[in-house]
Amino acid sequence: MAELFTVTSEANPGRANAAIRALYSVIWVVFLLTPLTLAATSDAHPGWVALAVGATIAFGAAYVAGILRVDADAPKPAEPRGLAAACLALAALAAATIPAIGPGGALTFTPYFSALVAFGLPARRGIPAAIALWALPATGYVAAGGIVWHALGPGIGVVFIVVIRLAEAAESRARAVEEQKRLAEDRERVARDVHDLLGHSLTVVSLKAQLASRLVEADPQRARAELDEIYSLSRDALHEIRETVTRLREPTLESEAAAARRALAAAGIDADVDVSPGGGERDDLLAWALREAVTNVIRHSRATRCTVSAAGGSLTVADDGVGIDERSRPGFGIAGLKERAAAHRARLSVAAAYPDYPGTTPEQPGTRIEVTPWTP
Repeated sequence: MAELFTVTSEANPGRANAAIRALYSVIWVVFLLTPLTLAATSDAHPGWVALAVGATIAFGAAYVAGILRVDADAPKPAEPRGLAAACLALAALAAATIPAIGPGGALTFTPYFSALVAFGLPARRGIPAAIALWALPATGYVAAGGIVWHALGPGIGVVFIVVIRLAEAAESRARAVEEQKRLAEDRERVARDVHDLLGHSLTVVSLKAQLASRLVEADPQRARAELDEIYSLSRDALHEIRETVTRLREPTLESEAAAARRALAAAGIDADVDVSPGGGERDDLLAWALREAVTNVIRHSRATRCTVSAAGGSLTVADDGVGIDERSRPGFGIAGLKERAAAHRARLSVAAAYPDYPGTTPEQPGTRIEVTPWTP
């Protein structure tokens, strides 16, 4: 039985992103050597130089601590007010370096502000804010007569930050789409499994209820026996549904063969069931295929005879009923079996049983359902 919910063994993508971001943080901190060098070679008062060096080191430590804590794609992203407070604290440290390295040197801090908001806010807000945190001070600096290249250098760093953030956002969207796809597939599997479980059991219950209704007056004792079996079947069906929901039940080929004999007999269809389990996952597929095929025979075929054979990883279910054309209809039955067969590298074929099956005619060709191992 296909599992209702799948748990993958892939590493947590959030942890992977955090590790990558830590690496980027270390790389970007290297560029703080620029303001440190400017401060060390500055002609400013030694006190201003010492303040600039200390502020730059503190800035680097605070930036690394901050960038590792923000994640716009996390279940609980950083609060905008918290980001604003962090930026103000970093701005105070950056401003403390201006007396030693000047406004142009202080512009080298702008990519760090941009990174903090780009990765701390959703991309649609974080990227414009990141660009603005560089563009506004750079424009003011150039407008005041500053050197253009001093402003463009940090801008290159901001471009890299924006590109990385866009890539992260695209990856996050792809993960969300994949998760939605997985949930949709899970819903389809649930629907298919519930169909496979209840369809068979309720078909037999319906047949026995009809039989019991006819026997109430003619043969009360037998009618009571049929009602007792209906109760037993209903209880088993409820148990199967509970086990399906908790992923505890995997049908076996032997149990499905026994159930097929009982169900066909209850429907008044002569059954010839010969099953040789081989073990392994292929038998799981054959068990589901047997259940669905027999359910279709009982529901739609109007057959008088059905033959089931399973051996060597293959299954054949044939009947002398009306044929597939009259009873084919959309649903989870055959479509679900095809999906299961493909997942087990097997092939499902549905065709007329005529002329090989006894009792079939061109007008009533019967049906043959076969599950065989896939061969290239």
